[in-house]
Amino acid sequence: MEPVPVSTGVKKPHCLVDLLSDFTELPEITMNLRPAIMDTSTTISTLPPEVLQEIFLSQQGFISAKIPSSLVAHSCVMSRSCRPFCWMAVAHVSRQWRAIALACPPLWSRFIVSTDPQWTAELLHRSHNAPLSIMLRLSAERMDAQQHSFAMVLNHLSRMEDLHIFRQTHFSLSSTIVSMLSGSAPRLRSFSSCGFLASSDLSEATDIPEILSSENSPRLESLILSGPFNGSRFTGPCASTLKHLKMVTLTKQFCRWPSTPVLLDVLSAAPLLETLIFERRELDATSVSYVHTGMRHATLPRLHALTLASADVEVVAILDHLDLPAIRHFEVSTELTRVTATAFASALQRHFAALGAIHELNIEGASTTRAQSLQLCGSGIDHATPREGAHWRLLTLHLQECHDAMQVAGEICRRLALHEVRSLQVECTLISAPAWAVLLELMHNLSELVVIGTLAAMHLPRALRPGTVSISDAGNASSSSVRDAARRLSLIPLPALHSLRLTRVCMDQRCDDSSGALDSYSQGLCASLRARGEAGAPLQELTLDHCYTGSMNKTTLLALRSAMEELGGRLSETCDGDVI
Repeated sequence: MEPVPVSTGVKKPHCLVDLLSDFTELPEITMNLRPAIMDTSTTISTLPPEVLQEIFLSQQGFISAKIPSSLVAHSCVMSRSCRPFCWMAVAHVSRQWRAIALACPPLWSRFIVSTDPQWTAELLHRSHNAPLSIMLRLSAERMDAQQHSFAMVLNHLSRMEDLHIFRQTHFSLSSTIVSMLSGSAPRLRSFSSCGFLASSDLSEATDIPEILSSENSPRLESLILSGPFNGSRFTGPCASTLKHLKMVTLTKQFCRWPSTPVLLDVLSAAPLLETLIFERRELDATSVSYVHTGMRHATLPRLHALTLASADVEVVAILDHLDLPAIRHFEVSTELTRVTATAFASALQRHFAALGAIHELNIEGASTTRAQSLQLCGSGIDHATPREGAHWRLLTLHLQECHDAMQVAGEICRRLALHEVRSLQVECTLISAPAWAVLLELMHNLSELVVIGTLAAMHLPRALRPGTVSISDAGNASSSSVRDAARRLSLIPLPALHSLRLTRVCMDQRCDDSSGALDSYSQGLCASLRARGEAGAPLQELTLDHCYTGSMNKTTLLALRSAMEELGGRLSETCDGDVI
């Protein structure tokens, strides 16, 4: 017999007061005792120093902000002013607590480099030999003093665990500081550079600090590089240990780094990579050539999250040279201007099989004065979340400059495994009949369909209407009734559909609401509903959301309500979320 789990009843404290108050509420102290004779031998002052230090390190009240890559900064280090319950305030409670706080090096090992060298020296002294987590926000204010403080920090590079540099000014670090970044950092696990490596002249080359070489930082796991990197000798940073890589580059004219071959070289030498974000922001894409030959093929057996944002030619080139057997989150953003919809969908198809079953699919196409855009999002069930109905985003595609957004969506959907889709939402101005046929062809388990757009549902009645069985098949005496029923069911588009919601859809072609006659669209929708009922796949609920104002007459409503009632279903009309 398995043991019965027992709840400990321990709640996670929100602040120091909540946690310390628990020690004053013990039953043996407060139960049936008068305050005058209460035992004081178990008060806070008698807690061991190690326990108090753990309390200091675990309180959210001490932390003012969490910086990416697990770097934590404390308010009193950032601004030299104490907030309620911050750890510096703890050091001023009593002599005992101050001594305990000063004897806890991890309390002083995470900070933002200030413009006060004396304060920086004091923090380094109090942190002793604890691993350092440092952030430098390079600004124009007192830059010389700030760089002096940073130089003091770099003297302790051997115990650096997290280092993050953000440049907020056009001034750069001195050559002395840059040379110090070429030292050995055996503990370094996370490094971020946002703008620091950028040159003020985009035509100049940029060298990646040698701190990122595999010899200097053999434990590096997380790397973030952001800025206009115009040239570099950097080809493989600590490839054997790298797990998370993010690169956001700015390209101008022919200065492109990393090029597609260089990026693939880096990836091919990083077998432990788990997440990859690559964004290329181009100032002048017309002068950039994407023709590459002899590029290396990279296999990333542990990569589960990929984000690509670049020109369509480069995206296709990268995807064609990657094997991602463990991918679980796939996101692509590009302008589809040079690659056809078929070629782009074919490049994506290689990676769709590893994503898993898609249960929710949202397709949104928008038209602007210049071109169309397409956003396609697919989600699957998150088995790691116990909450019922929780979904995990598997696929996200953002496409701009599409000549026919729904045609592109159709090409992509042809290559997706859509048989597990339960919910589909389509938002577009107009969808052609062939596009509807492609979208609905393989969704045999779709139960809920939401259509949004003025003319988006124009061809939907025909797409939902069951096909007809030929006379020869229907008159075949050898076929059983079960086989006939299965054949008829196979001819029904979306046989599991039970809920249809139309939002902001034009239901009538007539302007005269008092005409008292059904137009061809309403007639076709009613006919399709009845045909589905006769074929054994009746619709249970039809919802019209903002579909009647100024366009749909009473005759249309009565006809649709009558058709739904004949099938045992219901018609709902909503306006601003209220059911009418």
